[in-house]
Amino acid sequence: VAIFEIQDLGGNPNLVERAAKLFPKVVVAVGYNRMRNPLFTIDERLALLQATCNGFENVEVAVL
Repeated sequence: VAIFEIQDLGGNPNLVERAAKLFPKVVVAVGYNRMRNPLFTIDERLALLQATCNGFENVEVAVL
């Protein structure tokens, strides 16, 4: 299990590609914490991650 912040995916776009090659299934999960005031809404974060993960058949984007 590896946990990365969304800025890690933005700063290192091949992270998902490398994980997809190493593992049969990869789940990129988006967490939501009502106590925080994030820069992006949950829908914006989902859209960013889905765009990053598009094209990888074994990668799923999910909300925790």
